[in-house]
Amino acid sequence: IRSGNLSGKHSSIDIFGFHKQKVSVELATDLKYVLSGLPVGCISAETILSEHTLFPYYSRFWRTERKTEVVAALINGGDDAAVHRVGIYQSAVATQVNCRYCPQCFDEDLTTYGEPYWHRLHQLADLRLCVRHRCWLADTGIPLRDSNKILSPALPDMALADTPQEPPAVQEIALSALYAETLTLPLSKRNGRVYIDVFDAELKRQGWRSPTGKNTRTKALSEAMRDFYDPFVSDNDISSSRLNSTLSASKNPAPRYILQAAFFFGISLDGLFTKPKEIDVVKEINSRLAVGESQRSIGRRLNIDPATVRRWANKRTVERR
Repeated sequence: IRSGNLSGKHSSIDIFGFHKQKVSVELATDLKYVLSGLPVGCISAETILSEHTLFPYYSRFWRTERKTEVVAALINGGDDAAVHRVGIYQSAVATQVNCRYCPQCFDEDLTTYGEPYWHRLHQLADLRLCVRHRCWLADTGIPLRDSNKILSPALPDMALADTPQEPPAVQEIALSALYAETLTLPLSKRNGRVYIDVFDAELKRQGWRSPTGKNTRTKALSEAMRDFYDPFVSDNDISSSRLNSTLSASKNPAPRYILQAAFFFGISLDGLFTKPKEIDVVKEINSRLAVGESQRSIGRRLNIDPATVRRWANKRTVERR
């Protein structure tokens, strides 16, 4: 509409200087070509990725080295490899067919700007709500990805599908706010894999994992999370096998799995990246039991479930016999 181009091919040439067969809507690729057509200093590649794409959401929990490599690929080229490494199109990520819009944002945009525009937060596959208005997002029927890789504009007369009549659950509203925060915070280069150590400490503190770290009560944890999240989180998301992968240091789970676990444990987004103080819990429990400190006192002092202290005390008694 703005350019007058009748073909996506011509728009591709305008933006990149050449015709791109594939264009990622959720990411920004070949940014060095895009920036070469803009005034010097107008905007940086990092700003584009951080404020105008879904990249921060998917890369938040990566190691620093991986972030650096993928950012370089998105700037310099190598679209297929870069998009694949981000993982947006992997089967583990919730699929979204069409672009979405918050009905209240739609009306506000028309009043404020005279036309609607696509909000990147509305297109986050894991998000079903507008976190600002706390209402359901509406399907527009406009493909997010079509065969020609052309993103259609948001138009004042486009139809928004009906949304559910019942209001969203309070817990889903809070979890959605966590999803939104993960996307909208500035792009971070720090090591995002710290969350694994945070989960380990919290699992031990709440009694879901043994002090030695050898055993995790994933089945019981899965059942507890199912009760907590029913009905708006898929059972597959919080199954025992999925939790084993989410809590494993050897896997790279989709962001929503990490955030669902964090919200259940009561961990904030900042808390996921705050490395916990290393404590030899077993040694601390045994040393305090040896001097006669009560199990309840040990639990409070070490900030762990008293049941964990009790199990370890019983084991110590058996071994002494």
